Amino acid sequence: MRAFRLLTGSIRKGTRITLVPTNTKLTPLLDRRVTIPSGTRSIAASAALTAEALAAQTGMRVFCCQSSVAGIPWGMEELPFEANNEPARSVLLRLIGATARGQADRMFWLQRCDPEPEGWCFINLFYANQPTGVALRISAPKARFYLGELIPLTLSFTARQPGTYEADSRLQDRVGRMNFIEAFRAEPVAATEDPLRGLPGEIGGMGGLSGGNILLTAGKPFHVERNLNEWVRFRTPGTYRLSVVSRRVRQVTGTGKTGWELQHFANSQPVEVASNMLKLEILAAPPEWVTKQITAATAILDRPVGNDGENGRQRQNAGLTLSFLNTLESGTALAKRLPNENSVVAFELHSGILHSTHRAELLPVMERLLVEPGQAISEHFLTTLAQLAVLVTSGGVMGPYPQSESARQEWQTESERRAADVVEKRDHFVSILVRSLPQKVPGARAMTSDALLGVVEASAVQPPWLTDIVDYLIADFRALPARMQSTLLDSRFRLLRGANILPLLHDLARNPPKPPLGYPSIYGSVLKRIYELQPESGRALILEELRKSDGSRVENQILMMLPDENLPELNAAFAAQLARGGPLPAQMISRYATGAIVKQVEAAYQAFNRELDRQKLPRCPFPLVFYFLKFDPEFGERELRKAFATGSCYVMETAFQSLGPTAMSPALERLAIQHLTSGIVAVKRGAAAVLGRAGSPKSQQPLWETMEYFRSWWKEREGDLRTPGGFEGILLERALRTALAKASGWMLGEAELRRLLGLCSSAECRAGVEEWLRDAKAPVRIDNYSYADEVQFNVAQYSVAGERGLRLKLAQFPAGTTFRVAEAPSEAAKLTRSRVEAAVGDTGHRTVP
Repeated sequence: MRAFRLLTGSIRKGTRITLVPTNTKLTPLLDRRVTIPSGTRSIAASAALTAEALAAQTGMRVFCCQSSVAGIPWGMEELPFEANNEPARSVLLRLIGATARGQADRMFWLQRCDPEPEGWCFINLFYANQPTGVALRISAPKARFYLGELIPLTLSFTARQPGTYEADSRLQDRVGRMNFIEAFRAEPVAATEDPLRGLPGEIGGMGGLSGGNILLTAGKPFHVERNLNEWVRFRTPGTYRLSVVSRRVRQVTGTGKTGWELQHFANSQPVEVASNMLKLEILAAPPEWVTKQITAATAILDRPVGNDGENGRQRQNAGLTLSFLNTLESGTALAKRLPNENSVVAFELHSGILHSTHRAELLPVMERLLVEPGQAISEHFLTTLAQLAVLVTSGGVMGPYPQSESARQEWQTESERRAADVVEKRDHFVSILVRSLPQKVPGARAMTSDALLGVVEASAVQPPWLTDIVDYLIADFRALPARMQSTLLDSRFRLLRGANILPLLHDLARNPPKPPLGYPSIYGSVLKRIYELQPESGRALILEELRKSDGSRVENQILMMLPDENLPELNAAFAAQLARGGPLPAQMISRYATGAIVKQVEAAYQAFNRELDRQKLPRCPFPLVFYFLKFDPEFGERELRKAFATGSCYVMETAFQSLGPTAMSPALERLAIQHLTSGIVAVKRGAAAVLGRAGSPKSQQPLWETMEYFRSWWKEREGDLRTPGGFEGILLERALRTALAKASGWMLGEAELRRLLGLCSSAECRAGVEEWLRDAKAPVRIDNYSYADEVQFNVAQYSVAGERGLRLKLAQFPAGTTFRVAEAPSEAAKLTRSRVEAAVGDTGHRTVP
């Protein structure tokens, strides 16, 4: 028979009870006395020293501790601490109290000593309010891994009752790992580290890439795949215990009739879920295995870049493999393949060099690669090299943000010094690269020149070597990958526009490269740029495309660039395309055809619809109905009303947006005004969008009346808009306020915006209109920015494209309105600023500083 004494302590939801044997010669583990030398260290480090002292006394392998707070591993705060021959139990209580800041009762520990030959003992921390209705289990495909080998983990979430918990399915943010959604803890802590500690990706990036909430069930666990190496690097071979605390789960506190309603509308609150413990054995990696891993990973990264998900996953895993092998050879392989792109894969390759333990050896390797004739240099390469140089010369990463005010100031000063040093070193490496460019082979020179063009884009001042870089790009253009060719012609063309690029464009028009999967037609971009630089030649090429009997393969928005309201000379080509049967060239007919072929178009349209009906396929009159409303309003109105009555198609605003104001007609405006009173919310929403986009001033009053009716309908029932049944109402209100306040045909000033604010029924509407009110206050601010090589302007609450659009909108403001033009950060923006100020003056207004 054995006797025990009870040790009790309060916790938030009850009492902590510990049974301690009294009639035994064995001293309970936590009653053993430990001594910890005085020093400033993390709380977790002091706990680890306690565990080491207990291990030395007992011969067991003792580990402490495991938990997290807000997704961050427990005990990361640093503080002065010591213990002099003190029971381990009181040491742990003091450490928990320090990290919990007076709320130690929120946590408790579980002590588990496994009856294994190794003699393990674990002291693990948990929250007292750990949820019981949901469970997290972690697993790995095997128990033994080599040092540096990718360790895939499966996190499986299950709920005991359906509809009670949901989990976030996002897997990545903009730098790869999502830091605060899971905390990974491997013990012994002293033998592990966060590979990104002190580096740019340590705190993660903004947002999450795709995904949403998944309702958990007991019968079908929700699985999340993670690579442990992204959070934990093992410093030495050995046996480790791993657990995870996840903040991916939320407890559903609201109700809903369906699972979809629970996911999107029910209230929920976050909970933390702790996993089981997993034992891993980390072995020293044989050199031949490391070599095979590097060979396989580089083979994947050297393949052409694909656009499918599997290709992306393979490239990402190959990059991670090289990153976490953490050898000089894997780091060199990474440096040679730093891509000229902005992606999660690119960031992981970049991080693999910065978190390498071979930084000092990698620095001269990258400096040699910079000037090597066959090595293409990317923007990521330049950034990585500059940051690596600063890390090496500064002695490594900076320590954590300190607690004392004086230390914080020193930390901030050092941080600013390093940031300035990175810029200085990057400029230095750029100058070396520019000088070495003539010695590079054409393919490497072309890709390097493209990277240098990116450097220019990010700079406020154009460097003197820009002309040479552009000349190299034009000469080596066909040596570039198709993806980079497309980007240059699409979003970076402003930097090439002033050069002698027309011969290249005409050559590309005669023999266009094949476009990369998922990118616009390179030939279409060529036509667009020729039209901009040489309108007559560009027009002839676009007309040639429009006349093709089997239709053009160039994007519609490029073919619709011509300013003509109609092109009678294309009627014959359109008629020939109609005669062949099959799908109709609806957008091009709606954009350019005249009424001369309206009956032919109607006949082909009806024949095509009969075939769709025969196959029981859905059909929609858009966008041809806009053409019919122009040239046969009676037929067009009949088709539009039929579509709305039968519910075959409601997406009027989407089809109209693809054509723009050229699709507007008196009949369409009349019908849109009439349909503001439709009983179908989607039809009303589409009518409002069309009128806001291209309606005349006479559309304004009907829109106000519809907004007023909406307000009266929801008055004193505004809370219902936040339910599933009110979702359509939110969308309609959004369409109405946008149509009124951001219309192309009129302008709303402060007084009208305040009227609109008074008609808002939802919080979203009020927040949006209040923001517009701030923008509309005098002096009205004008901002400009470039988007896909076109200048865009923000004027009060309005967004307009190009100088012509700016002048049209300025003309709608009351005479004498004062404007303030935003500061110009670059030479190109200063030129735009002078034109903006001229436009303000020409339209009867004035600017103020």
